[in-house]
Amino acid sequence: MRKKHALIVLAVLLPVLIASSNYSLQQPKDKKFYSNVPTVTSATTNYTIGVLQGEEYTWIITKVREKNLELVFGSDWTDVFGLFGTPQKGYKFKTNITSTQSNGTHYLLDFDAWDCLYRFDNFSIVPNIASKYEYPIEPQNYTENFEFPSVFPLFLTTNPTSYVFDSNLSATYYDAMDHTSYGGGLDVYYRRQINVNGFAINLYGAACYLENGALEYLRFAYTNGSELVECLEIETIEPYHLEQMFMGCQAGEEFTWVLVNYNLTVLEEYFGSEFFENYGLCN
Repeated sequence: MRKKHALIVLAVLLPVLIASSNYSLQQPKDKKFYSNVPTVTSATTNYTIGVLQGEEYTWIITKVREKNLELVFGSDWTDVFGLFGTPQKGYKFKTNITSTQSNGTHYLLDFDAWDCLYRFDNFSIVPNIASKYEYPIEPQNYTENFEFPSVFPLFLTTNPTSYVFDSNLSATYYDAMDHTSYGGGLDVYYRRQINVNGFAINLYGAACYLENGALEYLRFAYTNGSELVECLEIETIEPYHLEQMFMGCQAGEEFTWVLVNYNLTVLEEYFGSEFFENYGLCN
């Protein structure tokens, strides 16, 4: 129920977020909460790592346009999003939490990661890489205008809402909506303007984190003038992703076509005498 509710919220908010007609393309000057989200300071909040050792998390890539991402981030765009391997639509990747601890000044989260692979394939027994996140125990100890190592980390500390906005993060993280009070998650928004070949490109991102700080989904797009370019979508993998997610037809459906006209001589000249068979037609 929580995930379904969060998805409905995103579906409503994301078009508003990325519609250039409704948003100023100027860089926001200050981080802010929506009015219904209370400002909670680190002095009254006990932060911690919400995910547990041994837990596995798997995501699936439901949209990726590599050329568009390379345009704004270069060939190492996967590093910008903290992805592993070669992301493609319908590919999945996963992590396994190996340890969570504190060294007195930082929370340390270590995890193994498996590269992106086709959603029906099995992950190997051995992970492809070991990675880690470090978070200051007091988020205000971030340096001014700090940005996360990736646009949206796979994991945040809990409480993620107050942690993000009690820190000295860059104003690129300019808004949040906390839906935990009615079964949802935390939405975090990202906006930034960059210059590519003399053109102003406006980057937009939206991500949802569960109450334990794990990423549930993210969306990323940019506008070039009035054109909206959707680039990347990642979400927690669900059973329906492994069924008929990318199939437009269902078992038992029937379709009928009418062959209106054709020139057999021309078709055979260019495609050979087996033209009908090669195109799946009945001769």
